[in-house]
Amino acid sequence: MQQRLRVEVQLQLSTFKMISDDELYKLAIFLGSISMVLIVVYHFLEVNAENKPAATVKKSP
Repeated sequence: MQQRLRVEVQLQLSTFKMISDDELYKLAIFLGSISMVLIVVYHFLEVNAENKPAATVKKSP
């Protein structure tokens, strides 16, 4: 039983591979593009937001 478990663990560990330079490049471009889109959307929403007056706080005497 332990031998079979050990073999399965070794098989699972050996299936991992290092990410290639091309995959890393595509991932970086994708994440960078998504972040720029989110920044533009945030600024668009912030500029077009309605200004609400701040709530007045009554001072106690």
